[in-house]
Amino acid sequence: MSNLLEEGNIQLPELRKESVFHFDTSRYPFREIVEEILFEENRNAVKSTDNPTLRKLHLIKEPQSRPEGVHICPALYRARLHNGLMKKLCQKDHRHMRKRWKKSAGRAKLIETYEKFVAECIVPLFRPIEDNSIEKGDEQGYKIDRDSKEERDEQGSKVGEETHEGDRNRSSVDGWSDSKDVLNPSEYLKKGLVYQAEPILRCSFPSPHPHSKPHIDADYHHQVEEVNFWMPLTDVYGTNTLYLESKPGLGDFHPLEMRYGDVCKFWGNQCRHYTVANETSDTRVSLDFRAMHGVFFNQRPDENDKCNASLKIGSYYSYTSYG
Repeated sequence: MSNLLEEGNIQLPELRKESVFHFDTSRYPFREIVEEILFEENRNAVKSTDNPTLRKLHLIKEPQSRPEGVHICPALYRARLHNGLMKKLCQKDHRHMRKRWKKSAGRAKLIETYEKFVAECIVPLFRPIEDNSIEKGDEQGYKIDRDSKEERDEQGSKVGEETHEGDRNRSSVDGWSDSKDVLNPSEYLKKGLVYQAEPILRCSFPSPHPHSKPHIDADYHHQVEEVNFWMPLTDVYGTNTLYLESKPGLGDFHPLEMRYGDVCKFWGNQCRHYTVANETSDTRVSLDFRAMHGVFFNQRPDENDKCNASLKIGSYYSYTSYG
């Protein structure tokens, strides 16, 4: 561990704390890029709408036919499907939609800007801090409570319920400031940042139905060392935002009130989060992604698990050195 202390310090507890930071929207014009993507298929409808904005995206109806070469974006398809505004595509058409999206100029531009954002804004958050001692207790690595999804469901995760004794105990132990793995100094300097290769674009129209129930990302096979980043491209507030707890099992659910240019960092792998029915008159559009120290990345997930099999560098993840 002495080599690690000499070479740098990975501040895992600090990375896991919920925080919001701001970025330069002129250097990383995510909203303008996404507007171009989402409005492309609705050129005629957009032209006839006064000052079209993402927050009023739900007012633009599904076109009778699309211009040649223009196809629906998967995020917009999911939003319309959720609200019953479109019929579910057959497997063949869904596959074609995905292929066209992967080849689209809009997606390429989004990923180009995203990769620049990761390199200039996310990597510095993870880059080890020089000449800084590891906090007491961290030398032993992380200890994560690994309750199964079924066990958490039995405890109950409904919003508004009194926090269960088991949850209070879980959040009061060292699990919040410890990790499952002891850092390996011999491997550490060879690693950099592992991050989601493509950010997830999401649209949420006003609707009586929520898009997600309370969950943690570990339920979906994600590695415990991941940190989540949530970037709204519209102002979010009230029922039109993401709700989360500040520490695992604490149950202090609170809505994020943010504006375009804000990014929330949180430990979604172990902190429960969810959305509620969007009862506002505005559409919510956002990007989200995950990142983690490469030194912790499990390059050999359970090959018998089909979900884990795709969570590899070169497919779901990309890698960049700290430089």
